[in-house]
Amino acid sequence: MTKKESSDNFDVIVIGAGVGGLTAASLLAKAGKKVLLVEKEPKPGGFVSALIYQSYQFDTAARLIMGCTADSPFGPGPVYTLLSQLGVLKQCEFIRVQPFVTMRLPGSSFQMWSGRHAFMEGLKKEFPTGLENLPHLFDLFSRIYRGVISFSTASNPWGLLKIPFLFPDLIRYRNATVEDVLVRYIPDLRPRTAVASLWPYIGLTPGRSSFLMWATMMASYIEEGAFFCKGGLHRLADVVANAFINQGGELMLGSEVTKILVKNGAANGVELASGQKFFAPNILCGIDCRHAFSESIDPRQLPHSYRNRLDRLEPSIMALNISLITDLDLPALGFGFETLFFDSWDVEQVWRNLINGQIGIFSMTMTTAADPSLARPGQHLVSALCGLPAEIKRTPEATKKLGATLLAEIEKNIPELTNHLVFAKNGALTEGYIDQVFSSIYGWAATPQQIGIHRLGQRTPLKGLYLVGHWTQPGHGVISVVLSGMAVAKTILK
Repeated sequence: MTKKESSDNFDVIVIGAGVGGLTAASLLAKAGKKVLLVEKEPKPGGFVSALIYQSYQFDTAARLIMGCTADSPFGPGPVYTLLSQLGVLKQCEFIRVQPFVTMRLPGSSFQMWSGRHAFMEGLKKEFPTGLENLPHLFDLFSRIYRGVISFSTASNPWGLLKIPFLFPDLIRYRNATVEDVLVRYIPDLRPRTAVASLWPYIGLTPGRSSFLMWATMMASYIEEGAFFCKGGLHRLADVVANAFINQGGELMLGSEVTKILVKNGAANGVELASGQKFFAPNILCGIDCRHAFSESIDPRQLPHSYRNRLDRLEPSIMALNISLITDLDLPALGFGFETLFFDSWDVEQVWRNLINGQIGIFSMTMTTAADPSLARPGQHLVSALCGLPAEIKRTPEATKKLGATLLAEIEKNIPELTNHLVFAKNGALTEGYIDQVFSSIYGWAATPQQIGIHRLGQRTPLKGLYLVGHWTQPGHGVISVVLSGMAVAKTILK
């Protein structure tokens, strides 16, 4: 996909080809802007890019996607809208995943389904009482989701001013945690824990995570449905990247931006590790803000108040992923697309286990459950992911040790797996799996104080420098970063 740059001057330079950067770059190129997209990795996609080993391609950090249909209760989803605008809608096939997740807690197992009735019935099999107020909670999820979408797509300041009046729940619950709200609707501990059990997708326990962020996620899963992109979620990134190139955009892969050039308080270009310099009046930054504002830019060029704000922000957890292939018949053992394993009903205890270097919760995703063509007959692609404290040492030795611990946790739940690791059996990998560590997998931690308008704005104090992706508004996740890319593209085009 790499194209040789045609000149030193562009209308827009985008740093980082994650989903947010790809979204903004492709829309700006389609609008006729001369755009350079620079990515340090050898392939685009960021957290949705594929891990490739031999002939296999694994989705690791992100697997499920929402907002990709035209007929949801909220109208066309952001991903559907993006692909439609780029004219590549038919190049991605989205497979509905039902149930979208299975929860396994000590002495209990239940499934979560898309659709209000199916979702409730899936929980009632395990919790026949205590969920009487769930329909009212569904209504609240939907109102918040509509408000978040309206806020993220508002095209002018007057539109933003109307949001609090049209969607008062955004104001009412702006400082609420998941636990703050759920305890009012579901007094009983176990049903409440079950309803909140998707909290690992936010990266914080219910007592700390933003209710607005969690409610938006729940509305997407329940009302719109969860999907898998045929061929792997990385297919979405490849399709958008190709659309960008076909619109005249220039993509440089394997090229790292080491400096954002600033002159007279305005960003006007970038310098690569190779020493090459490119110039543009608009620079979009889709990489780690902490790196961008401490290494790529001299912090002294930022206002003191902005530097203080950056210092106060809390990064999200890191994550460890191991990917493997098994010839064990996992569907026959009752495993579907995704399973979350908890070692306790006490979510705070689960979290303490993680902080102490133990694994109290992890997810296991089998993408071949949705798309069998990803592996050979009789084989399944499996990726397991667990959170890690942000301060953990990121060394090869530590990663190997944590990977072995995660595999041991999986084998506690699936003892037969030990003798069915294809990479170990054929001698390709001694451990039988490939490990990866992701830094700050959700950008900033999803506390009420760091979500929506509390997150860093897309405009920065430096003229011409914008943020895109999960380090900026509205939050993390594929839908959020697509919305951020759409918003910043609209701002520049105005």
